[in-house]
Amino acid sequence: MVTLRIDTAVLAHFQDGGPGWQDRINDVLRQAVPSPVDEG
Repeated sequence: MVTLRIDTAVLAHFQDGGPGWQDRINDVLRQAVPSPVDEG
């Protein structure tokens, strides 16, 4: 488990989508991380 500070408005945006909000945040963060193919 990791503790992560997220702005209230950002958290509300994802929670408004209902269950699965943590997975949706993870999906967005994953898209922000370059894949090994993108790095080279």
